[in-house]
Amino acid sequence: MLVIFFAVSNIIFNLNAQYVGIPHIAADIKAVLKHSLELKCEYTGNDGNGEFIGWYKDGVAVTTEKPGHYVVMQDATYSTLVIKIFVKSDENITVWQVKTKKNGTEEPSQCRFGQIRLKPSPQGIKTNRNNEKIESTHGSIRRSEDKLVHLKCIIDPEPIDPNEIDIQWDFSKDGHSFSNLPSGINKVDNELVIEKVKKIHNGYYRCSLNDVSFTVLLRVKGLFI
Repeated sequence: MLVIFFAVSNIIFNLNAQYVGIPHIAADIKAVLKHSLELKCEYTGNDGNGEFIGWYKDGVAVTTEKPGHYVVMQDATYSTLVIKIFVKSDENITVWQVKTKKNGTEEPSQCRFGQIRLKPSPQGIKTNRNNEKIESTHGSIRRSEDKLVHLKCIIDPEPIDPNEIDIQWDFSKDGHSFSNLPSGINKVDNELVIEKVKKIHNGYYRCSLNDVSFTVLLRVKGLFI
């Protein structure tokens, strides 16, 4: 009788052991290169204790990685994995999952996430000069008046068909309030072309795609006669 009671109690207990993945595991989760991303597993069981152990990628504990790349925050009711800076090697992982000590749900399927793909996003700006590429924030380029300037947004990963993307360009004098591009600038195949740069073109140029932006400062030096 005690055995039957224990078995029934265990079944009821496991039925109440409910886990919820956020985002939903069926969602097409996309990441942005060099940006952060969070995966969360919530426990909604009646006993209030999910007995979380930690997060694993392709069966390997994320704690084995160098400190700082992955951060795990958890208590009895949730466990969150924060990928601080999503890199290309993270895209190669096929399974991200949380593990628990909960009998019967040691690897809850509701918190088993599949491969996370990178979505194309701006990662820098290059110019018409050889090897001139800005890939860090607060970067700038310098030109004298009347020089030719090309600004091309570096998209990573590169889209299969570049014609399917529409990069938005904005301009700002102070780096805070952005609006339309100044006169004398042509947009050719998502690239900005300034045939003869002038002082009015001095300012910040921002390219945007998929809610991600990259900005570069163009400094224009006047001609002295």
